[in-house]
Amino acid sequence: VVRMHCPEMAGQEADDAYRSALVLLQHLEVDRARLTMAQKRRRAHLLYHVGAYEVSRWCYQEPKEHLREVVTTAGTFGMTDLVLRARAQLAFIDFFSGRLDSAQETAQEVVDAAEHRGWRSHHSLATAHHVLGGVDIFHGDLDAGLHRLVEAREIVHPVDEVNLFRIGFTSLIGLRAKGTVKIAREEFERLQAQYQQWKAPPQWAAMLLLVTEAEQLALEGHTEQALDLLDSTPEDAIHPVVRRHEQVFRAQLLLRSGKAAAARTVLRPIVQSHERWLIDIRGLVVDALAAEALGRHGEAL
Repeated sequence: VVRMHCPEMAGQEADDAYRSALVLLQHLEVDRARLTMAQKRRRAHLLYHVGAYEVSRWCYQEPKEHLREVVTTAGTFGMTDLVLRARAQLAFIDFFSGRLDSAQETAQEVVDAAEHRGWRSHHSLATAHHVLGGVDIFHGDLDAGLHRLVEAREIVHPVDEVNLFRIGFTSLIGLRAKGTVKIAREEFERLQAQYQQWKAPPQWAAMLLLVTEAEQLALEGHTEQALDLLDSTPEDAIHPVVRRHEQVFRAQLLLRSGKAAAARTVLRPIVQSHERWLIDIRGLVVDALAAEALGRHGEAL
């Protein structure tokens, strides 16, 4: 559990510990009928940290089974702390996957349960407020969303670098949506400073920061400079999830530069994908605009 927990918060690799944990869980499953109550409780903790580690590595399908079992098992043993942590992680998965209603409902239930117990700085609240703030932003309630994200930042533990980085990234989305270019630049510089203080930042954070910097340059009117920055990164160095953000943003820049056909080429993997995350839906919108720019009105519609 300890070997999984530390890398989970720091975003670092712990694949050896992760594989060992999966093997251990298989053994515990075989022996499940003979486990003592204390062993069953420790198994629930291990399940949670395996799921949370998977989420920290940008895996959003695999951990759901682990985290759902935590909710059921820990709930049976009255382990409310662990139940709230697992439910907050499930809310984050739903949020990132585009299931906003489910994410909002689960996150609000976490907040209500924690506040009912007087747990005003509980670990789960940082994730829950982050989710609620993100949902508000994507629903267009920008001020409420940004306020929620401030609450999340005040609660999150200083060593929880993954959550801090995610909150900063979501805040940037809200500030840019408001058109507050100068404040967005300040938020980006705060995110950049946090990254520089990160002792061993994961690769996905570096790539997400690069895409975020390019977005800031474009917001400030430097379209060509933004494209040059995106071109400076080898394609295979970008995490698959961050790649989707990069593709949609690159297509937006190309469309803005009058290169609608090139924009559609970049978006083809997203348009043809069977997944529909939030970023994929945004990609479909950009593809429709590019089709319209090329005079293909039927395709655009």
